Amino acid sequence: MATDRCVDCYSMKKTLLYLALAVLLSGTSALAGVWAPETVGKVRRAVVTVYVFDKTGKEVGQGSGFFYKSCGRLITNYHVLGKASAARVKIFDGRLFAVEAIDAEDKRDDVVEAIVDMPYGAAPCLVPDAALPAPGEPLLVAGSPLGAAGVTSTGKVLAVGEIPGLGKCIVHDARATHGSSGGPVVNVKGEVIGIERAGISGRPNVDFAIPVQRLSGLTSCYRELKAPPASNGSTGRSCPISERQPQDDSIRLPMIITSRRVTRMNHGGKDQHHDPVGEAARVARMYRRDRGKCGGGPLRL
Repeated sequence: MATDRCVDCYSMKKTLLYLALAVLLSGTSALAGVWAPETVGKVRRAVVTVYVFDKTGKEVGQGSGFFYKSCGRLITNYHVLGKASAARVKIFDGRLFAVEAIDAEDKRDDVVEAIVDMPYGAAPCLVPDAALPAPGEPLLVAGSPLGAAGVTSTGKVLAVGEIPGLGKCIVHDARATHGSSGGPVVNVKGEVIGIERAGISGRPNVDFAIPVQRLSGLTSCYRELKAPPASNGSTGRSCPISERQPQDDSIRLPMIITSRRVTRMNHGGKDQHHDPVGEAARVARMYRRDRGKCGGGPLRL
């Protein structure tokens, strides 16, 4: 009898172990299935590295961008391309194409639409999602930080709200590396929900993206660009990376944001727990009033 009970106990433990393993594996498979390889692949191929040159032909900046709705229609940030005298893009297969003109822009919203001189079908283009995302929804950010093509990072929407100085933003926790500004933020269908804009220095888990709906408010301002200088091999650069000058980083926020709290600096050293967007708005207003008096690092662009 004792032996039978031991056998029954062993069988039950084995069965429970198999059930637990099955649940774990099914959960892992579901998680892995959120991002279909073909969707991620298309997003990566639509992303470009943007090289910006001044009127002397010197490279003065670099960022990310993506093709939107039609071949050769480039979307990126104003702080990446808006003041360029010349520019070129490098697409996923290493080919280089000149940016022919700035077609529309919005300095306040930090968005530029440009025209790239390239063959039809050379790279895929992305389409927008008509609705704003909800907090908790998964997202993927793609960019070309420091020229590394098609770097992606996943996360979720933390909040959507107004940030003084930035306007309406999607706040998310995907790790967007410096240089990803102008890259697409997409949903699980591969539809664009935003354009990566900036993050808080030292806090890689909080970034800001411009909702794609703001592209409809761009001002038409056709401006032809000069032909970019001869490139240095397949890198697209015309000068060493050490000689590049940073783009505008005059926007600064006197705070450190995490996904669950905002820690204000130089105010008694006590953490105060609030909604990230609401607290960011309050502190940004304070910063505009007393520029530079509070601690905190620059906004990553």
